[in-house]
Amino acid sequence: MSNTKFIIFVVSFAVFTDGMIYVLVIPLLPEFLAERLRIPQDQIKSWSAFLLEVYGASALIMSWVAGYFSDASASRQAPFIFGLVAMLSATLLFFLATNPYLIVLARICQGASQALVWVSGIAFLVSQVSESALGPAMGFITMCGTLGDLIGPLLGGPLYDKFGHWAVFGVVEALVGIDIFLRFLVKDKNREKKVVDEGEEPCEINESDPLIQNEQRQSGGTNGNDEMNSTSLSGTLMWKSTLRKLALEAIGSMIVTTIAVTIRCGLEATIPLFVIRRFEWSTSAAGGVIFSLLLPTTLGPLIGRYATANKPHLWSNGALFGGAILLFSLSNLTGKSNLTQTLFVVNLFLIGLCINIVTNIHGAAISVAAQKIDELRKKVDEVDKDGETLKTWGWKFVTMGMILSGLSTAWSLGMVLGPVCAHIVEYTRSEGWMMLCWFWGILNVLCVAIGVGTGFVL
Repeated sequence: MSNTKFIIFVVSFAVFTDGMIYVLVIPLLPEFLAERLRIPQDQIKSWSAFLLEVYGASALIMSWVAGYFSDASASRQAPFIFGLVAMLSATLLFFLATNPYLIVLARICQGASQALVWVSGIAFLVSQVSESALGPAMGFITMCGTLGDLIGPLLGGPLYDKFGHWAVFGVVEALVGIDIFLRFLVKDKNREKKVVDEGEEPCEINESDPLIQNEQRQSGGTNGNDEMNSTSLSGTLMWKSTLRKLALEAIGSMIVTTIAVTIRCGLEATIPLFVIRRFEWSTSAAGGVIFSLLLPTTLGPLIGRYATANKPHLWSNGALFGGAILLFSLSNLTGKSNLTQTLFVVNLFLIGLCINIVTNIHGAAISVAAQKIDELRKKVDEVDKDGETLKTWGWKFVTMGMILSGLSTAWSLGMVLGPVCAHIVEYTRSEGWMMLCWFWGILNVLCVAIGVGTGFVL
């Protein structure tokens, strides 16, 4: 296995572990709170919801702290390893604590470690691999995160029922231990270098080339002071314009990713109860239908390899328009006939495919923008030896770590906003279900306008 593939595997496994740990404890929370923490039965529902909420809030806040930490660290691998140590500590506290408030602290630490794992892991990945490898890499990361979400509940509930919470604790700590071991095996290359696929050149930023040329003309010593000042001004305007363009495109991809994840998590929150009430399905069948929505994530690596390399803006816009049409169609599938129920499941699969295409493409776009911003800032450092131009307040936020924090924030925010939709609308009724699906479909159409307005990195 090449070093590039091994790095992708390690980061993907870290995301898999993080996702699995998050959902692994959800099925056992009610009994865990009642039996181990002695929480009264009438308070268990509110405590369970609160523990999920503080996790999400912590992940949202820590995403930006993790971005700053990643930028400030001399090595991209250091915060990556620290993230798993934090995860190990948080899970130890969660399973050993006997006080409800310590459990809350543990969930806050788990949310913080999740943000650190995502941001520092992807930052480390971006700093080590070539641009051409980022598309497949983001596909693997998305797939592994979803697999963790799927396997966690299937494993956590039965383990807790048969062997108790110590068995769940053992599985979690074993996974984290393997993760830490793998991270120490990864070779951290110099930040100034990238791993480049054989026969390819490192990704270049043509827009910034005049900046370097201007500096070379300045160092020649043949021009007067006025010409040097004019050239320096031209170079400054060039890199500011390029950084601004990349940041704007990345922000557009963050908004689209947030909306796509909101729709996915909203469907995850509403589908089980909807099919139980409308189709009179069993609980197991209601849980199984979610697999049709998440199954397309297994195609993530293929989507990352081909969609990001072949007119990605067309793939993205096509998936958004297709997703909108499918959501409009889903709003009418409320009957109890076998044909309607079959079409309902097929629609969910195709919606999941569209969401997966969008999240993979825009995740790769944000990663590429972060990589190009990092390279451009290095070129600016070559020109401006004192680094004064990068010390202004606004430009401190246009860094690799901060851009990748936006990717983590987009996912975390989508995971919060999706279930919120379920609370606002009475979706088990036909009118409410239609309203919700149309709302999500219109958001998809708006995403196309956002992409056109902000541009596209890939």
